[in-house]
Amino acid sequence: MNFNYNTKPIDFVDGIEEFSGSKLRRKIDLLRIYEEAQQNDELKLFEELLFNAKYVMGLLRVVQSSSNVPDIKNLDQIKKDFSENMEKVINELKALIKPGTDDLQKYFQDTYFELTQENFIHLSELLSDLEQAKKFINNAKRGE
Repeated sequence: MNFNYNTKPIDFVDGIEEFSGSKLRRKIDLLRIYEEAQQNDELKLFEELLFNAKYVMGLLRVVQSSSNVPDIKNLDQIKKDFSENMEKVINELKALIKPGTDDLQKYFQDTYFELTQENFIHLSELLSDLEQAKKFINNAKRGE
């Protein structure tokens, strides 16, 4: 079964919050990304973004817990994979918002893409929300 991507953006993000049982940290931004994907017929790219965001969040958890888990032998490879996939996610985000307004592009540039500690936190929060969106869609596809 496929997910219905005709869902209104506000219903989509509200559905994610209800499914996850927690508030999205970057709800408005997730809503805008979804709107852009719908309006510009980029739903395949949106799905790729969700998949990669979920993957990156998994890698981030491994890297963060690596000091507590001495069994992790390939940490350098995991960090390299994390870095490569983080770049992929950023490029997918840029592609999705490219057709948007100049204000939207500037907002994303200032909030997520400039390399600052604060922006890394913002990006991590957005990726967490995108990961929840992926879980929500997977759940809907299974008909649960």
